[in-house]
Amino acid sequence: MGHGGSSTKCKNWLDLERSLALAFHRSADEPICKVVLSYRCWAEPEKGMGNMPESAYVLINVLPGQTANVKNLLAEIAEIKSIDACWGKPDIFAKVEVKTQEDLTQLVLTKIHAIEGVSQTDTHLVYLLQE
Repeated sequence: MGHGGSSTKCKNWLDLERSLALAFHRSADEPICKVVLSYRCWAEPEKGMGNMPESAYVLINVLPGQTANVKNLLAEIAEIKSIDACWGKPDIFAKVEVKTQEDLTQLVLTKIHAIEGVSQTDTHLVYLLQE
């Protein structure tokens, strides 16, 4: 890989995090201002990141008087794992799990937005913090 970049095979997110830490670590004999120009990591799909489900919270605003109906229709969607109606805005918090971010896009745009009474959504993708 040109320009001083490196390439590493990663089995999971933790390997990716460790690889990045190593890539940016400065040893005693390196100059203080070393620049990493490129870095690439690939995963083994059968073992790593490719099989991890994407989780997200979809915050849903509903037209007045439609919350119960919208909640019932959301419950019919397999990718939605939990649904909580709340006071204030948004009206509903839905936790979803999908295989890919493209699946998430399709879920929100074609299934959730298609429900009568849904006026607006705000989607928040979940990420895992490693300690």
